[in-house]
Amino acid sequence: MTGVSPTLEPGVNGSLLLEKALPEGSGSLRPEQLGCWRAHANVWKRMLDENIETAMIVEDDVDWDLHVRGVFTELSHNLAQQTLFPSLSPRSNQTIAPYGLDWDILYVGSAWDIPNEENRPPHLLYHDPFAPTRDQTGGSYVNELEGWGAKVTNTSRHRLVAPSWYPVSTIGYAVTKKGAQKLLYNLGYKGFGSTPIDLAMIELIKKGIVDSYTIIPPIVTRFRTGGAKDSDIDDVKPEDAEVEPGSENLNMSARKAMEKLSEKIS
Repeated sequence: MTGVSPTLEPGVNGSLLLEKALPEGSGSLRPEQLGCWRAHANVWKRMLDENIETAMIVEDDVDWDLHVRGVFTELSHNLAQQTLFPSLSPRSNQTIAPYGLDWDILYVGSAWDIPNEENRPPHLLYHDPFAPTRDQTGGSYVNELEGWGAKVTNTSRHRLVAPSWYPVSTIGYAVTKKGAQKLLYNLGYKGFGSTPIDLAMIELIKKGIVDSYTIIPPIVTRFRTGGAKDSDIDDVKPEDAEVEPGSENLNMSARKAMEKLSEKIS
């Protein structure tokens, strides 16, 4: 339906991991948190084993726009025109590396994002005809766009690229082979303590160990059902049952389009 053909990477039951295979200092993490770490680490390792230059990793509860290929075409076009971030500029052969290969992580999805407000870096703001309007965008992302100086209305369609500072969650991110090497070394071999994997990645970003960028509002977002099904990691809260099913930050939800199509077929 959207022209995307993902490759399924099996999840990991953290309770089955051998203690000697766990990163140093991770003993206080719950099995589901360890399973999340291992599943992501398996993808990073696969990239190195199979010499994969870049990969986009998305979790299984995500949603994206029906025109997601157009979204990435707009992103690629605008990155090719900009000079703010040389590491995101395409190589001479744009077909092979339309986003360059000199970065480590590109967050295409996040649960929420906190910029470095004390020292805001340069940023790229561009028009994306497939981006959500104000009423389709989560409040935290509206605030962030306005914090960067964008005027967000119910007719504006903006997207922004900026150096990452505190992108929460591993909903969706692209990683280069160089980035996968850094993640495996720092969050595997060296160990990362008692911090969930997404927060451990944030620490690498804030320390300047990885070169990371974030897209606001996110291209990939979480599809919420409301209730226990929304997370295998976090405990269910009473307010979770009050969440209206659906996805924020999308102009045309692919999941909703799929539901409408199935209704017509039936």
